[in-house]
Amino acid sequence: MKWTSDGKGNLVRGDYVLTRVNNAFNEKESYWISKKGCIYAFYCFTFQDPEDYWKKISHPEDWIQYFEDMTSSMR
Repeated sequence: MKWTSDGKGNLVRGDYVLTRVNNAFNEKESYWISKKGCIYAFYCFTFQDPEDYWKKISHPEDWIQYFEDMTSSMR
């Protein structure tokens, strides 16, 4: 299953969301991952160009595993 857009620039897959954040100091956008019902969010990436963006979102299971790995030590 791939990410789906929420129409606001965020990407959703099940209970996980990659939230787009505009950088206040430059024109770049970064993405942070969070999970429904969880107070944590973790930085994932800032993309350089459209090709880089598609490459980074093409494997959602990697970002979900990253989130689970980051929160496993907090439980």
